[in-house]
Amino acid sequence: MSASLSRSGARALVLVGLLMLVVSVGLLLYASTHPGALPRWGGMVDVALAFLLVGWLAALHVKYRPAISPMVLLASNQVFAFLFPLVFVGLWFSADRLTWNILLPGLAWRSFVVVQGLPVAMAAWSEERRER
Repeated sequence: MSASLSRSGARALVLVGLLMLVVSVGLLLYASTHPGALPRWGGMVDVALAFLLVGWLAALHVKYRPAISPMVLLASNQVFAFLFPLVFVGLWFSADRLTWNILLPGLAWRSFVVVQGLPVAMAAWSEERRER
């Protein structure tokens, strides 16, 4: 029996990670733009998502790191060249509405997940099913 995921399984793994990241960023933006504290359940969900995202990232690296090609690295660097300046512009326009001591630590580790996860996620998404 092969431990290899099918193409649809690899894509589902990437989509699950993307969904977790989107929910995590949404919770971060809510917490950093509302003066009141995040509800208790929100903090627990955010911590659980943090652990799940790190586990997802580790699993992706173990399985798909060898599949990262120079083309995937180039494509992910091009995404970063547009993504991070857009984030900074968005932060600049909304600077007066943000609670920075909540936003910055959360944004830092989520940025790490994006930088480390995008190349392997792109490799997993585009990997052809290997012959048995």
